[in-house]
Amino acid sequence: DSKMSLKTALQIINRELGDEQLDFDPETSFAITWFKEYSFKEMDYSSAANIANAKGISVDDLGRSGLAASKGGKFKLINRKDLPNNWNPLEDNILTVWECCQHLIRVLNEDGEVKASELLKMIGKEKFDSVKELTYQLYDISINILQDSQEANAYNSLISVWNDLINLANQVDDNSSMEQGSFI
Repeated sequence: DSKMSLKTALQIINRELGDEQLDFDPETSFAITWFKEYSFKEMDYSSAANIANAKGISVDDLGRSGLAASKGGKFKLINRKDLPNNWNPLEDNILTVWECCQHLIRVLNEDGEVKASELLKMIGKEKFDSVKELTYQLYDISINILQDSQEANAYNSLISVWNDLINLANQVDDNSSMEQGSFI
């Protein structure tokens, strides 16, 4: 019965339609929707802007968060292989569940379980459940929608060692040098 912006209307519509990403930060919610549609492909900026508006964020927010890049009217999610090796979640101003998941897989694949568990410890227990849930969702999207077994294997590799990583992370000394930002 009152006026509302298009952005607010889209957010209400998404909520009423049962948008499965409501429990994630807006950037991660955007990334799930984009990934489901385009994976890591570069597409038109306008497509990204439409999805971002529906999620209540801007394309600039996505760039600042470190999960996407836009240039010359094009937009894409940043692939794991292109993520910075020196990423530190303790210094990330916009820590997203998407970034945590992608960096964990990158570190697991490049450096093994011990380093991945140290990174998981840095990410913090408050994000553990969200990262795990996202990993399951991305596996499902990869295998059933994108039909990309290589991408699905990346998520499966994290899922298959998740409990081991949690156990190792719980053993990491809170006063270790990784807490001081020297990890990775």
